[in-house]
Amino acid sequence: MPTYALLGATGSTGSAILRCLLSQPPKHLTLNIFVRSRSKLRKAFPDLESTTAFKANIIEGIPSDTTATQECLKDVNVVMACIGSNYSTPGISLIYDTATAIIDACFWYFCEGFLSLIFRVVQSIRWKCCHIILPPGYVRTGRD
Repeated sequence: MPTYALLGATGSTGSAILRCLLSQPPKHLTLNIFVRSRSKLRKAFPDLESTTAFKANIIEGIPSDTTATQECLKDVNVVMACIGSNYSTPGISLIYDTATAIIDACFWYFCEGFLSLIFRVVQSIRWKCCHIILPPGYVRTGRD
């Protein structure tokens, strides 16, 4: 059962991908849709939430929101990042913020799986204690 993440579904590229998925959905698809404005998405795709073509999860947030990005990317097989800008405005870091949030979310899921594996190994050989060394620059978020 594939799970896709579509970030930026209200822009020109993201909405074209969403129209394509609505017209020809893969079997048993779950689609996590990350948007800044749920109301803008509903206006552009009024039948989205009632579609039976696939299961749609709409996550609203800003591109720098790592928690919302983690929610969108949880257990996905494919990520379609369509958040961008046609202009290079000084002081606006939309693409950088989005890329950082995606990398942080992916790193979180990598570490979560890695730590779970270490825990199972430690349990299986019954060590008394375990010290986990995290990569340089890793910042604990409170979820770990």
